[in-house]
Amino acid sequence: MRQAAHRWIWGGVAALSTAALGAQALVAWHDQLAQSMPALKPVVEVVCVMVDCRVEAARRLQALSVESSELVQLGGTVYQVTLVLRSRADQELAVPAIDLKLTNARQEVVIRRVLRLSDFGLRGSSIGPRREFTLQAALSTGERQIAGYNIELFYP
Repeated sequence: MRQAAHRWIWGGVAALSTAALGAQALVAWHDQLAQSMPALKPVVEVVCVMVDCRVEAARRLQALSVESSELVQLGGTVYQVTLVLRSRADQELAVPAIDLKLTNARQEVVIRRVLRLSDFGLRGSSIGPRREFTLQAALSTGERQIAGYNIELFYP
C-alpha cells in the first residue's frame, strides 16, 4: 500500500516536471514554434500574454542579404543611402536593424548610425518569404566629409 502511494507521488512529480519543462521550452522558443507549427500559434499567444512576451517573426540573419547598396551625395553634406534587402527564407522574417558606418578617406569611421524601418519611412516589422524591398533614407553629415560606407545587418 505504501509503495503504491510513493509510485503515485513520484509519478505526479514526474508529470509536473515534464509539464514545467514543456512550458519553459514553449516560452524560450515561442517565435520558432509559432512559425514552424501554425496550429500552435494561438496557444503560444495565450502563454505569451501570461508571461509578458510577444510572438514575432523569426530572426534569421543568414537568410537575409543586402543585394545592393549605394551612398549618393545629394548636395553639400546631405547624402542618400539606398539598399535592397532580400529574404531567401520560406517564412516571414523580422526586419533587422541596419548598422551604417560612414568613413573618411583614411577609412576611419566618422559617423555610425543604426537605421530601422521607420528611418526609411516604412512601417511594419517583417519581410515576407522570398521577398525583397528597396530602402532609401537621406541623412546629413554635418561638417564631416564622407569617402565611403559600410552596411551590416543585425538584430538588436
